[in-house]
This record gives sequence, structure tokens and C-alpha cells, in this order.
Amino acid sequence: MSSSSSSDIVKVVVVGASYAGGAAAQAIAKIQAQGSYKIQVTLVERRDHFMHAVGSLHATVDSKFAPNIFIPIDRIFAAESGKKDSKDLHDDDHHHVIKQGRTLTEVHPHHIVLDDGCKIEFDYLVLATGSSVAAPAKTVSATREDGIIELEGYRNAIEQATKILIVGGGAVGVELAGEIAAKYNEYGSKSKTSWSDKNKKEITLVHNGEHLMPGNFGSALGEDLKRKLENYGVKVFLKEKLALPQGGNDDNADDSSSTAAATAIKVGSRMNKPVIVKSQNGTEFETDLILLAVGNKVNSGYLKTLYQSSSTSGALVDSKTNQILVKDTMQLDDQAFPHIFSVGDVNNYPYTEKYAFKAGLQGETAAKNIEILIYAGYHTKSKLNSNGRDEANGSALLKNIKLKAASTFPSNTAMVPIGPYHGSAQLFGFNVTGCIGDFLVKVTKGKDLFVSKYQKLFGYSGHELATA
Repeated sequence: MSSSSSSDIVKVVVVGASYAGGAAAQAIAKIQAQGSYKIQVTLVERRDHFMHAVGSLHATVDSKFAPNIFIPIDRIFAAESGKKDSKDLHDDDHHHVIKQGRTLTEVHPHHIVLDDGCKIEFDYLVLATGSSVAAPAKTVSATREDGIIELEGYRNAIEQATKILIVGGGAVGVELAGEIAAKYNEYGSKSKTSWSDKNKKEITLVHNGEHLMPGNFGSALGEDLKRKLENYGVKVFLKEKLALPQGGNDDNADDSSSTAAATAIKVGSRMNKPVIVKSQNGTEFETDLILLAVGNKVNSGYLKTLYQSSSTSGALVDSKTNQILVKDTMQLDDQAFPHIFSVGDVNNYPYTEKYAFKAGLQGETAAKNIEILIYAGYHTKSKLNSNGRDEANGSALLKNIKLKAASTFPSNTAMVPIGPYHGSAQLFGFNVTGCIGDFLVKVTKGKDLFVSKYQKLFGYSGHELATA
């Protein structure tokens, strides 16, 4: 039976205050603000902040910019209501809850369990637990203060390093190389760069693909990005796969190396003296700082308890990637759980459908479909059998409900800055390169990397965060 103790209270739990999860939580809370239903949204987040990952790479070279990307989540519901602080929402009419500093460990058909043993019941659940990516693209720190310090460590390592090796030529690797090059090198330095200048960096970008960026973008975009990086003095190597020590393995790296040099390699921190890293092709790269821009690991281990408790006949996650299998409505791809949704990096939608604004669209889709289900009264009519499966009442109702499919954009749509003044884009399959690409990326993404947009969404201003 539904978890609601009263028919006029609908309990919605969102796990993860990410681009997708944050959008879902706010959209669901907005239903409450419209007065249609009394909905309690519980937001669970392991951090005390939202990290605006789009700006993290620029923050690795700009100390003044870093505080702007770590945005506290305490006003996430207040931003929708217009009130100054989310604590104002904890009253009889608005009782949304934020549980920060907590990690999801178990999911069951109508409740979750956190790492502190706390059990939270729900009528609807949105899983937006994201993925773990090598820093500095994403930090691991749970607090805003520690996150800023963590990025400062990478910034200091970059400042002190002379030969920087970046592994991975997707959007993250290209942007990271571009940010460092724009900070320390001169544009147009392809043929005249002198590495004897102590302020300049010898930057090498290694990618295992035939061109920069994922394969679905085609070669033209990658070639334009490569040319612009080389104009900053960046050395780009394609179709190379590195042998790194354990912890650095991914599509661009292999942990099988047992060479003496490999044992001395530290990924993400500056080494006292340069080491040699070999590719599988035998190419040698000398470096004193390795930065990874590869290797997403989705956070979905908690879902095994749902599988066990429900005796579901189908798989809930992809056996190779551990991504949660979803329908285009963002519901789990299992008819037993129409009230459970998954959005963002953790689901099995293509990676190119998970860039920040696209992830937000997934969150909004989940919220809209939860609203539709609430209007239809699914949570009051569904019954669960001993295995946790939805019985006839709820299932019959679903046949008459039309849910919204997630909005999709052509998967080959992206804007990739090379520092604040250069970049290239591919929009709906059309390449925007050369000086036009520079201008487009500069005025859209390069200007502030959408920081002000997300600060506003979470109820903060740049001035507040810069002085916090």
C-alpha cells in the first residue's frame, strides 16, 4: 500500500542535488507552491552544496572563480518560493526536508535507507545519484569549504608543474587543456613557444580516439579543437592508450603496466621529478603532473536491495556499465516500479544526453510525470504484493495515463570552450568552427560558464558566494 499516512500528503524523495536531481526537486516543490497538493519533498544529498561542474575546470586556474561553483543547497526550495531561506519552508504548509551529508545505501519498493540507518518512506522516488569522475572535473569533498581547498590543491599542482599530461580527449580533457593553456601560454604559440620560459606549461593531451571528442561528433569538430589547442602550444596525440598504475584505468589507460616508472606515478598530484609514461604503441611521454579526464563510474550500487526485495524478473541496471535502465519517461524500465524514476548520469541514456542542461530536462520530465501520477491518484490506488510488485489496481490505472517522454536533442550538440576566448561548437549536427565558433562559445558559455544561472536557481548570488 502507499506509504502516505494521510491521503492529502504525498511523499516524494529525491536523492542527489545534481543538475538533474536539483531540477526535479524544484519542479516537484513548485507543484506544492501552486497549491494543487500537499507534497513533502525530501532531498537527500551527500554534500552540503551543489558543485557546478561546468565551471570546475576554469576554477582550477582561477582562485577567485572557485567559490562561485560551490553553491550551498539550503535555499533550493526557497528559490522556487521566493523566500530567502529554505528553513522558512519547514512549517505546516511547506514541510520540505533537506538531508545533507547522507549517502543512500538501500532502495526498497516504498522506502530508502541512508548510511546512518535512517529510513525514509516515499510514494515516489527520483534517483539522481550521478557518477564519480576524476578530479578536478568533480571534487569528492562533502563540504563546500573542503571542495574549495581540494581544487586549490590541483591549482597549486598545475602552477608548480612544468610538463602536464592530460589523459582523455573528450569535452572535459579538451576544456581542461584549454583552460591551463589560456592561463599560462600565448595563443598562436604553436611554432614559437619556448619551454624555457618558466611561466609557460608544456601540455600534452592524449586521446585513444581518431579525433578529439566522442565519435558521434564526427571529425570536423575535433580537428578544429585540435588546431586551437595547438595554437596554444598544446601537443595532441591521437590513437594512443596509456599504461598507468591501478586507479588510472579507463578507455584511455590500462593498469597492466608493471614498469618501475609506473610505480612512481601519482595521478593528480605533482611529482618531485618527471617520469616517463609509455603508451601501448610505445610512445613515451615525460611528465611531472598527470590529470585524468576520463572514467565515469556511476553510483548505483544501492539498487541491488530493490532487486532482492522485489524479486523482479528483469535487470534493473546495465550489466556492463551499472547504469540504471530507464524508459523515455525516466521511470525504471520495469513495470513493477512505475513510481521510481532515475535521471542524469546514473541512468542508461547516452552520455551526450547528460550535459548540464539536458540533465535538467530529464529532471523536469520526471517531475512532470510524478505530477501526472499524483493527479491520477496512482499512489492511493496501487497495492504491493509480498514481493513488492504493483498489483492490479495501480497497473490498471497506468494503462489510462499518458506520461511525458523526455525531450531529446541531437546527441551531437555541444559547445566546447578553449579558455575564455576560443572554442568550437556543434549544434544539431552543424559545425560552428573557426572564428565564428570562437565568438559563439565566448558569448554563450565562455562568458561565465553559466555560473550565474545556477547560482540563481539555488537562491544565491555571486557576491554572497565570493565573500562566504
